[in-house]
Amino acid sequence: MGRYGERDMTGVTAIMAGASAGGPSFRLDVDTYSDNGIGAASVSWELVTNGTVAVEGTNFGQIDLYDWITPKPPAATYYIRVSPTSGGFSSGAAINTWLATTSNRAWVLDDGGSSQSVTFTAQLATDSGGTNVVASASIQLIATIL
Repeated sequence: MGRYGERDMTGVTAIMAGASAGGPSFRLDVDTYSDNGIGAASVSWELVTNGTVAVEGTNFGQIDLYDWITPKPPAATYYIRVSPTSGGFSSGAAINTWLATTSNRAWVLDDGGSSQSVTFTAQLATDSGGTNVVASASIQLIATIL
């Protein structure tokens, strides 16, 4: 992976629900986001209360990627759960817990002095227990020291 923009789009999937029923539609994309830096690298993935998904890196700043809900802003409270499947985050919101989308939620990967990566599953649900998952995706963050 190189700079942001050289994303691995292999097998891109998004689960979209609700649009055909006249309700909101939901989206999470399978993707890889990386930050490369001389001396420092950090990348974060964020679900923003205004209805967007953003990524931010030490060496490229914040970029709004796509809308996790349409129309936006959300008219109701939804819930996000992030569960690492490989590696771990340096900091950020709680993992393996359903969190209300009423606050911005970010998960951060720092280089820690060497190249690091984390792969996680992000899920959106309409209820706090996660019984009605409306979108899910596997996402990877990579922080590389050059």
